[in-house]
Amino acid sequence: MIPLSRLPHRLTFRPYLGDGNRGKVLGEPVKDVPARVEMRVKLVRDQQGKEVVSSATIYFQPILAPALGDEVTLPDGNARQVIARHDNAGRRRTELITVHV
Repeated sequence: MIPLSRLPHRLTFRPYLGDGNRGKVLGEPVKDVPARVEMRVKLVRDQQGKEVVSSATIYFQPILAPALGDEVTLPDGNARQVIARHDNAGRRRTELITVHV
């Protein structure tokens, strides 16, 4: 598992619960989650396989990481939806979660 010393940022995310009458329904914020944020534009594939533009790549420990559709608040205060997620496995377990927003 990636050491906390490699995750210098602290982020907040809100779980996606589904769609309601007024759009997306988000859960209570999960705060102070250790992460590493790299702000760079990148072309990634979403869950349907379509190419989409990501504005940031974020690395998390597998213990507490957002899922597809969750809303992540970046260090600059902007909230973005998780559009792609990759579980990076080691020999016996998941070592790192990478999400694109």
